[in-house]
Amino acid sequence: MRAAAGTAYAIHPALGIARLGNLTPDLSDPETFYFGAEAPCEVPNAGKPYKRGGRIKKQAQRFRIYEYRDGVAVREITLACADVAAIDWTVHVANRKAALDTAAAPGSVARPAAIPPAPWGLDASPPDGADPSYWPATTRNADTAARDGLCIDPGPRSVGAAVPAAELDGSIGFCGVRKGVVLGSLRVEPASGRLLVFAGDGTSEGLDRHGHFSPLPKLTDWGNNNAWYDNTADGWVTARIRFADGTAVTLDQPAERAWVICAAPRYSPAMDWITTLLDVAVDVVGAPLPPRPSFARDIYPVLRVASLLPWVSVRAAAGHGNGGPGDYLSAAELKLLMDTDPAPSSDAYKLRDNVFQRLRDPNRQPIDRASVQYFMPEVSGDITRDADADYDIAVLTRRQYATFKQWRDGDFCADGVPSYVPLEQLDIARQPAALDQAAVAGTAGTPFYPGIESWRILRAPALYADAPLRFAASTRPGDLTIGNALPWQADFLDCNDAWWPVQRPNQVTRDGTPLAPWVPEAWRAGADDADYNAMVRHWWQLGFVVAVDNGARYVEVEGDLGTDGDA
Repeated sequence: MRAAAGTAYAIHPALGIARLGNLTPDLSDPETFYFGAEAPCEVPNAGKPYKRGGRIKKQAQRFRIYEYRDGVAVREITLACADVAAIDWTVHVANRKAALDTAAAPGSVARPAAIPPAPWGLDASPPDGADPSYWPATTRNADTAARDGLCIDPGPRSVGAAVPAAELDGSIGFCGVRKGVVLGSLRVEPASGRLLVFAGDGTSEGLDRHGHFSPLPKLTDWGNNNAWYDNTADGWVTARIRFADGTAVTLDQPAERAWVICAAPRYSPAMDWITTLLDVAVDVVGAPLPPRPSFARDIYPVLRVASLLPWVSVRAAAGHGNGGPGDYLSAAELKLLMDTDPAPSSDAYKLRDNVFQRLRDPNRQPIDRASVQYFMPEVSGDITRDADADYDIAVLTRRQYATFKQWRDGDFCADGVPSYVPLEQLDIARQPAALDQAAVAGTAGTPFYPGIESWRILRAPALYADAPLRFAASTRPGDLTIGNALPWQADFLDCNDAWWPVQRPNQVTRDGTPLAPWVPEAWRAGADDADYNAMVRHWWQLGFVVAVDNGARYVEVEGDLGTDGDA
């Protein structure tokens, strides 16, 4: 190992997000894909189409290697470095959704080693005696004894100078019928040696009564369907640096390697969420609170989400939106929200306290379900569920809540509104953290029922290697998605009651008409008879919500569905 005392290397972002798309990427044509965000406040693919020829572009995740000296990043390792001869990458992703068995041994292909806690606010037993740690996910394909055959597992795939590209292809089988499935692909940037991970094409299929795989077999559940597969996935990313002097460093330990999730598209790419996967991880590993919260880093992002929700959810329009009492982006509101006056009689304190009182206290168990139209944001179980429902509840992490309490009391740094600074313009020492934060800024860390990119396993302390988003050696490829809905499109359709409205909008402004349903009504024959198969077949024809007029409005573009929901 080449590393001298005090020298170390790590891959960033620690957790990357590649997103599904059914347009084939071509590295020679940068308009066939786009990169995920690499610096805070960056909007992926901003100002450009998210489709080409009616097909959705994939969001690629780019991974980089940084050299640290005494814990501080001092340079990025690329092929342009004079002392670097080669960089080789190895990626192992898997999809183990169909193999989930909540009664299996922890650490097996059917059950992760880290056991997640029960949903926030769960005050009733899940139906049919289901394991509360996994509910609403349940054992799938229970009549299949050989669980390995239910895993889509390409195994480790390597790329580098000699092999610059690789497909992440595996297979799955039901009732003796096997089907090849591609979970994505790997590419290496020729000049830099950085790794690009592309997700799959979003295909989901079930086995019909004739023994054929197709998207047409009837789906009967929003989360657990037998004899079905999708091509979401997750797994680890390692690297090997070969230096010009003949020495080498392999980055395969938990603190050095990275992880990637191949997830569904984010249809409102200019909006982030109140609690990200990073927020969850930071809370679980017990990272210390900063001496004084930063308005720009800790407070403003949550207030911005709440203020933009009316563009994608009618539920949020009553309290937030342009000119409303919760329009925290207006100049007058922002001025008060950034005022540190601690006097309870001051207008600044009163407004800060009003915001704080509308945040659920995550330290209360079970989480408060009362006054559903009082707490913000009004999502998930707030809307239609009664006090005995078993749904997860949207709530900030304990760390976020403590930060907001300090802000309410006026003990914070009034450092203004954050702005986008490209990664290359940041000091090297700040780049790794910027990559880690930006990569997951558009992820949903609450509520987990079961989740979009990942599920409630992110709340399990045993998942982590003592650092946020660095996962323990016992974490297996597929663990971060095994509890998500199968197929992903069924949950995407069913969660039309404001669960994750920035991931999958509920209402949009279309052709000048506000509050138009994002998903065609024809796809939802009734509350108990949703046409999940329509989402399976036509998800890529839905439109994206983008900012126009310098962010004054957010409108749907690139949708190509007719009024009846067909192409």
